[in-house]
Amino acid sequence: MYAGVGDAIDEQLTLIWDEARSHLKAHLNEPTYRLWFVRSVPVDLDDDRFVLGVPNDFAKDWVEKRFVELIGQSLEDVLGAPVDVAVVVDERADTVAPPQGDDDDPETPETESTDSGDGPAVADLPADLNPRYVFDRWVVGPHNE
Repeated sequence: MYAGVGDAIDEQLTLIWDEARSHLKAHLNEPTYRLWFVRSVPVDLDDDRFVLGVPNDFAKDWVEKRFVELIGQSLEDVLGAPVDVAVVVDERADTVAPPQGDDDDPETPETESTDSGDGPAVADLPADLNPRYVFDRWVVGPHNE
């Protein structure tokens, strides 16, 4: 392969995946989108098969079972032709840092202040966790004893 050709292919693949993710974002709620797709990476596009990399086996199983059809439809919208979707564990996805909020949405969970003195401040929580679901707010009831 000639120098720079692989980089151009990777860049094109990233552009395709970024456009498909914008389609996914329009069809999913924000927490679902952030949890399953922000840390995903495009691995390969060969003939009619798109390979998506995710950080671990759990994410791979979850995305395969629940989102492959939606991903395929999003990619078809971008590419103009149907593609099969394969999901693999890719170490690059594990290094992708989740965004710390969008400039056009100042009230993302990472910037909201819900510190009522009875639990951790939102800023102390990892970015991909919902501040409402912390053990300090756990209520024992008949359904979860």
